[in-house]
Amino acid sequence: MTDNNMFIAQRIRAARLQRKLTQQDLADKLNKTSAAISDIERGKTQITANDLIVFSDLLGKPIEYFFGEDFGGDDVVDIISIIRRLPPEMRKQQLPIITMMLRMSEITSNMQSSDDPEKQKEAVGEFYELFLPYYQTMDAMMVQLKEAKSNLESLLT
Repeated sequence: MTDNNMFIAQRIRAARLQRKLTQQDLADKLNKTSAAISDIERGKTQITANDLIVFSDLLGKPIEYFFGEDFGGDDVVDIISIIRRLPPEMRKQQLPIITMMLRMSEITSNMQSSDDPEKQKEAVGEFYELFLPYYQTMDAMMVQLKEAKSNLESLLT
């Protein structure tokens, strides 16, 4: 087998182990035998593009992971995989929230590293301006969640 296939096979095995899945677990999900998974992981079987897509989905890794792309940590790989599985509209909705949370983290860090009371006050104001719409959105979501909980409980009784 090619070096690329062997590398992909090793990444499949590493991802499977990270997810605490056995070869049989993976075989069951792929409608294959555990021997077939073993052959794949040992590089004895050429991995098809279709199988790689399925492995990517089942193991929660972006396709690039299997080719050695370094994302800076497993947490980043997991986040990429999760985001890619979201419908496009939901991804668009998440981006401003993630951006806002990052900016709030930066402001907090800057606030803590400054001794200037005026700069700290400005930072608090900027933080509040970012936080308020987020809080209002979360507050509205809590109302919806409480209503959904009540509806689910009524269906269960």
